[in-house]
Amino acid sequence: MIKAASVGLGWWSDELAKSIQEKSRKIRIVSCYSKSKKKRINFSKKYKTNYHDSYNSIIKDPNIDAVILTTPHSLHAKHAIQALRNRKHVFVEKPMATKYLDAKKMYLVTKKHNKILSVGHNRRYSSVSDFINNLNCQKKIGKILHIDANFSASGALNYKKKFWRANRKESPGGAIAGLGIHMIDLMCYFGGKVKSVQSLVKKFAVKVNMDDTTSALFEFSKNCTGNLTTIFACPYTTTFNVFGTNMNIFSDVDFISSPTNFSLLPSP
Repeated sequence: MIKAASVGLGWWSDELAKSIQEKSRKIRIVSCYSKSKKKRINFSKKYKTNYHDSYNSIIKDPNIDAVILTTPHSLHAKHAIQALRNRKHVFVEKPMATKYLDAKKMYLVTKKHNKILSVGHNRRYSSVSDFINNLNCQKKIGKILHIDANFSASGALNYKKKFWRANRKESPGGAIAGLGIHMIDLMCYFGGKVKSVQSLVKKFAVKVNMDDTTSALFEFSKNCTGNLTTIFACPYTTTFNVFGTNMNIFSDVDFISSPTNFSLLPSP
């Protein structure tokens, strides 16, 4: 049983804790930390854990095997590297980091200390992803030519200036860090590594200092292209569409339970 500590206590740490506590036989959250003492106490009561008074005491604790990081995006690299150097496994929410060199350093430190670093790209495990992957493994899609993805929501319309996400440091590229990155991960899963990318990022509607409308065109190593739209000022949308020589697939990643949200169009 992996004994983990949850660090950065908010909405998403709750979602992860609810999926772990009393449900998994492989991992259990045994402690937590937040700069807010109130949050520490509330989390520990709700999920029956201990709590630590500092992040340093978490990573120095020999009774903790791993940390679950749901801290602000710009702190992911710093916190992950500190934990890895103290021989802890790390689950870090996406984005892995906000800068390429930080992400590379996280990878190298993980290798050096022979630990596991996992990034929270949960749509990779969606039923849509499984379904498309099965079709692809059976060669029913044919050659994948293009992937069109959209992950958008209205959240940033309600952001206040003091909210931690409501700035360009924590939300570079508008909705990329919070939403679009899920689709980039899926696009790479089926298309391969990114060979080139062009993007257009604009601020049209939000009141805080960040962009809200982002589009990007990709070329992938498996010789296909991709188009991403991610908007933080419109109704919720999670579409992932694949165009192949044998069929086209139109899907809604987060609402697969309804047959109307998934369709296959075979070629004539």
